[in-house]
Amino acid sequence: MNPSYKLSTAFFCQAKERLLASLSDTRLHYTRIIRASRELCWEFLIFVFFNVRVHRIGGKDLFLQDNSPAMPPFLETIAVKTKSSFEMVNITSHVNKVVAKSKVNQGNLMVFTPHTTTAITINEDEPGLVADILRKISELVPKGEGYSHDRIDSNAHAHILASIIGPSVSIPIIKGKAALGTWQSILFIELDGPRNRRIMVQIV
Repeated sequence: MNPSYKLSTAFFCQAKERLLASLSDTRLHYTRIIRASRELCWEFLIFVFFNVRVHRIGGKDLFLQDNSPAMPPFLETIAVKTKSSFEMVNITSHVNKVVAKSKVNQGNLMVFTPHTTTAITINEDEPGLVADILRKISELVPKGEGYSHDRIDSNAHAHILASIIGPSVSIPIIKGKAALGTWQSILFIELDGPRNRRIMVQIV
């Protein structure tokens, strides 16, 4: 169960006890009971949405941030061995296994490549489309076009494409699964292979 849900449930139980205590006091006027109920609902909503508790001191509202320990991020690394200098690898099933292992029901997933000549994107893993994407990005930044970086390492095109596409994607986790669309896949793009690569998956 999500820790924040547990905290919210505990706070709600405390609020309920306070309200019942007010109802048991026959000296309270009806309008005061209604006012107390509204205040408890307001406090609960603030706690749920902002993780802030409301404490009343001297008739004034004092807002205190809840210091309950947060769940630490879940981190795993996926190893990929690419087979050519320019290719796209579907890593969705590997990422889904990490999500299942984390046991996070609701959160956020980040997939990141720590290499400067690789990239991560999300799209449909259809062979024709994959070929189209690889062809077009190679046309966008062709290899060996007199780049300054090629004087020390002939892979400037790979660095440029990696910068354009980007090294990471972020995906919501809903009900314990990555909230990808029907045709969406997480695709790792090799731009200067073949090599042994690492992909980091962090879940919070």
